[in-house]
Amino acid sequence: MRKIFFVLAMLLQSIFLHAYIVKGFVVDEKGKPIRKALVIGRNSMKKVVVGVETDPSGKFSSANVTDSILAIEISKEDYTTVYIRISGTDGEFVDLGTIELKPMEVSLGEVVVTAQTVIQKPDRYIIIPSRRELDRAANGLSLLSDMQYKMPGLTVNESLQSVQVDNATPVFKINGRPCSLSHFLALNPQRILRIEYHDNPDVRYENRRVINVILNPRGDGGSVIANVLTGANAGFLNGNIGLGYYRKKSVWELNYSTNWRDYDEREINSSCEFIGRNAPVLRERNGIPGDFRYWWNTISLGYTYMHDPNTVFAAKAGFGIENQKMDEDSWNTQQYMGNLSQYQNLTHKKLKYSSPSIDLFFRKQIDETQYIEANAYGIYGSGDYNRRYINLYQRPLPDDSVLSLTNDKSWRLTADIMYSKTLKNLVAALGIKEYYNSTDNEQTENGILGKGKITQNRLSVYGQLQGKIKRLGYSLSAIGIYNHANNNSYKTDAVRLKSNIVANYPLSQRLTLNYLLMLEPSLPSVTQQSALIQRVDDITIRQGNPDLKPSSYIRNRVYVRYADKRFTGSLWASYSRTQKPIYYAYSYISDVSSPYYDMFMSRPVNGQHNDQFNLELNLAAQELFGFATVWGNVGWNNLHITMTDKSYVRNRLYASLNGALSFGNWLITAMYQIQPDYNLSGNSYSTKDRWNTIKVQYKHKNWHFSLTGVNMFTKRGSVYENIVVSDVHPEEYSQCIRDNANMLLLGVSYRLDFGKKRNNTKRSLNNEGIERGIDINY
Repeated sequence: MRKIFFVLAMLLQSIFLHAYIVKGFVVDEKGKPIRKALVIGRNSMKKVVVGVETDPSGKFSSANVTDSILAIEISKEDYTTVYIRISGTDGEFVDLGTIELKPMEVSLGEVVVTAQTVIQKPDRYIIIPSRRELDRAANGLSLLSDMQYKMPGLTVNESLQSVQVDNATPVFKINGRPCSLSHFLALNPQRILRIEYHDNPDVRYENRRVINVILNPRGDGGSVIANVLTGANAGFLNGNIGLGYYRKKSVWELNYSTNWRDYDEREINSSCEFIGRNAPVLRERNGIPGDFRYWWNTISLGYTYMHDPNTVFAAKAGFGIENQKMDEDSWNTQQYMGNLSQYQNLTHKKLKYSSPSIDLFFRKQIDETQYIEANAYGIYGSGDYNRRYINLYQRPLPDDSVLSLTNDKSWRLTADIMYSKTLKNLVAALGIKEYYNSTDNEQTENGILGKGKITQNRLSVYGQLQGKIKRLGYSLSAIGIYNHANNNSYKTDAVRLKSNIVANYPLSQRLTLNYLLMLEPSLPSVTQQSALIQRVDDITIRQGNPDLKPSSYIRNRVYVRYADKRFTGSLWASYSRTQKPIYYAYSYISDVSSPYYDMFMSRPVNGQHNDQFNLELNLAAQELFGFATVWGNVGWNNLHITMTDKSYVRNRLYASLNGALSFGNWLITAMYQIQPDYNLSGNSYSTKDRWNTIKVQYKHKNWHFSLTGVNMFTKRGSVYENIVVSDVHPEEYSQCIRDNANMLLLGVSYRLDFGKKRNNTKRSLNNEGIERGIDINY
């Protein structure tokens, strides 16, 4: 026994004596410190044992390292990567001294990161893809899907081209600047150095989260990437192609994407009441399978000019076309005062919409500690919406019909300028943003013409602070908003403040604690303020409300995250309250002089408050047995809707399970939603479409081939549910698309890079939507 203790003691002493710390000082060619340079150290087995960033003074220091051989890579975007090899050291410290990084235009080497790790910083996660992950990814979205379990709160669905963080679409960035999803799809994964994942809200982007991809450099030449996903037994097509040409200081890019659906088995079922007449009106709707078709196309041409490594100008012109056709036919029954009515409803909708846009961007890096960004964006939209609604009664009642045509013309201008300064232990940013939206609508309903014009002017001033106090990392942000709306000469003004507080504290090397406090007022949209009256059916009309007040959303969230080489997990608790939530409320029209007498009016109003308490556990095990990764979540939601005279409560358990198996060039992935979560909005509870998949992928050189099964072994396909609580018009609604049941998708991706290796500067632009000013979803 003494011998065993002696041997163990000698082993521990040997390990302790050979443990050392790597430190150094990173500067540019002028000797100025470089902050946030990434320092990666891999041992002889290619495992990452060092992963740190330089502090604001350019210094870094690792944890204890016991490997005798270590390969160090020090990288920073727009600079050449430095490689250093450590071998056979026995000292307590390895001081690399001063390491100079030169601008990329001086040395044009390529950085290839083959390690796999996650580095958690106070304001973001740094995820370094492994060589295996890069090789099996077909495009940028594919890589994000493969690595989503490393990013808390992220959910990716490749088939639907859907990315959400905490139930909201994030802002995509490439090398620090926003880009569209089509541009993200056109990324060659081999050029991705790392992903910076910001899971906390950003006030600059309406409190959306940010996913920033840092690319490796490239040089004169070109690139081509194409992706096609098409249905073998259903009308389904996702396609995109990206072309890039790089020449000296200029970059030209052409991106095209298309989404096409042609379903014929979409049906809608519902049951509802109308309360306000001398007796309730009860209605049951049984959907008839009908057509659901849409075709969406976007094309953009972009140009980037890099005057020098610190000065970039970019411009992008885009054009989008949207076409929709859908039928929502049904058999209906109505009970009113003991009378039963049966009728067939035929509803047909048709939409055509086009939207050209222009985007300008400028960035100047003044020095290592400060930079300025400016962005101007404009979009014009025009289109027509046709709706035909006909009730054919089986009983001796007169048929009823509504024929409407809506013509929309809208335009929007946005300008944003931001200045950022790095101090010793603090990063500060200050910006101003101006937004102007104008809508002009004409609606003809059964021959009666109605017009509505709304303009909205929104001025915002925002500031952000990020820093660290010892081990505590923090982020403070606030934005002041002034909103002026002119609704057919009826003017309203509102001033609101948004603010976020984030704190991150490492409890140990593997355990971290994160806290978020978010205050977010939500201003009414242009659509919700429209004065146009729309006839929904034979019993309902609706109209906007120019007197709407902003709602206010307050959220507290805390989570604990554990991570080691194989297993990661996070447990969070969240409580939120929405004061004055905006939702559509119904009222009975009892005025006999009104042309809508005895009908029900639906208008957006401000309610009392909504409350939500959420618990969620996320677990992941990666590279089990060298080829398997499994991740999933389970959660519980407690949802309260408080109205003037009554409260409604619902509890919901939800869970999902995902997995991936990798064998050489083969990859098998599965995504199964055991029970979907509820989303609370206004006075309604809704679920996401159920979309379960299993995919088999094979890689051959620059080609990726895939076969995906969607919603296998079911008849209903994708299912969406919505429950509306109301004292006047409660409703339960469900939509299912049977075309999505047992659907098979065939996918092909191809990519090619050619030419020299040279710096590919930050060149992506901001692209935001436009308010049309009228709601066509009825």
